[in-house]
Amino acid sequence: MDLHSEDNVTEPLCSECFANYGLRMEAQELSKTPVRDNCKYCGASTGYVIDPQVAEELMHKFFVRGSIPPEVGGPAPIFQFNRYHHVGEVTFATELDSDLERLSTLLGVGLFHYGPPLWRLGYTNYYQTLRGHSGVPIQGEERERIFHDIIRRCGATDLEPEKDLIFRVRKGEGLAPALASEFDSPPIGKDTSGRYESPGFPIFYGADDVETCLHESRVTLSDSIAVATFSPSKELKVLDLDDGIDDSSASNPFDRVDILLRRLAYAGKHDYDLCRELAAMIYAQGYDGFFFTSYFGQAHKKRLRNIALFGHPVSDGKLLLKSVNRVRLLHVGYEFEFGPHNDTALPIDKEKIDALAEKMVDGSISPSEAAKALNDLIGHKSSGPR
Repeated sequence: MDLHSEDNVTEPLCSECFANYGLRMEAQELSKTPVRDNCKYCGASTGYVIDPQVAEELMHKFFVRGSIPPEVGGPAPIFQFNRYHHVGEVTFATELDSDLERLSTLLGVGLFHYGPPLWRLGYTNYYQTLRGHSGVPIQGEERERIFHDIIRRCGATDLEPEKDLIFRVRKGEGLAPALASEFDSPPIGKDTSGRYESPGFPIFYGADDVETCLHESRVTLSDSIAVATFSPSKELKVLDLDDGIDDSSASNPFDRVDILLRRLAYAGKHDYDLCRELAAMIYAQGYDGFFFTSYFGQAHKKRLRNIALFGHPVSDGKLLLKSVNRVRLLHVGYEFEFGPHNDTALPIDKEKIDALAEKMVDGSISPSEAAKALNDLIGHKSSGPR
C-alpha cells in the first residue's frame, strides 16, 4: 500500500496535535524530528513532526497492532486501514475521533473493522473438527486419529541425566522446606486448575529456565519464593509442542498444527478440555511429558517454554533434586505500547462466529461470503463511548 504519493502529501502534523494521551506518546516515540516553527495546526512549538511516513507507522502501531485482543495470541487485529475506506467508518465517541480524522486526512485512508482470516483466530480444520460441526464433536477412532496426527507432526527429544536441568518454583507466605517432595506434583485428590492436568491425572509443571517459572507462578514482591533445581535420573522422552513442528504437508494455514497449538497455549479455560485430552493422548503414546509454549511468551523478547511431566516424577524417581534456593526479585518492569479503547461497535456474538467458522471449514460458504458475514456481525454501534 503506497501512502506516500504526492496526492497524499499535505502539511505535516505534530505530536502535540493529538488529544489522546496514548496516541500522543506513541507519536513522540516514532518521530525524532522536532518542529522548527510553531505547528500549523495546533500552534505548538515543542512537538515532533508527523509526516506521512511517520503517520502510517503510527496508524499501524496504535490502531492496528494496538487493537489485537489479549486472548487471540496471534496477528488478528480488530482494525486495519487503507485508501478504499473513509473517515468516520470507525468512531470512538471520544477525543480520539478528531485525532483519527487528522491522521486519516493526512494519509488519505480510512480505518475499518478488519475481519481477519479465521485461522488467525485459531479456527483451524483440526480445531473445528475436534469441537464438532453444529456443536457435535467427532468421537471414537476418528477423534483419536486427529490427535495422533497432531502428535506425529511434533518432534521429540530426550532429557538426559546431569546434562539437562528442570526448575520448579513455589511461592507463599513462607519458604517451602528444602525437600524434594515439597516440589513434586500435587497429590491426587487436591484440586488444581492447570491447563493440562485433570482429576486423577497429575502433572508436574516446570521449565528449563528460572524466569519462565517466575512468570508462570505470577510471583509478587510480597511472596517468599523458592526454586528447586532438578535433573533427570534417566533419559526422559519428551514431545515438543513448542518448536520443530512439521507442517510441510499443510496445504493452507487451516491445516497447520502450530497454529492449533498456539491457540491451545494462549487460550482461556474454555479450551482446557482440549488441552487435557491432548495431554492424555501424549501420555498414552509412551512419552514422559512434553514441552509447550508459555502463555507469557507472547509478550517476551525471548522464547519461553514450559515442561509438563506426567504423574509424580519426583516420588517416581524420574527427577533428582540438585538444590533449592530462595529467589529475591530485584527488578520488575513492563514494556508496553498504547492502543485504542473500545470503539462504538457492539461486541460480536461468539456463537455466530463459531457457526461461521464451521461453514468455512465444511465449505458451505465462500471466502467472500464469509468476509461479508463477518463484517455484518461487527456492524452494530452504540450511541456513546463503551
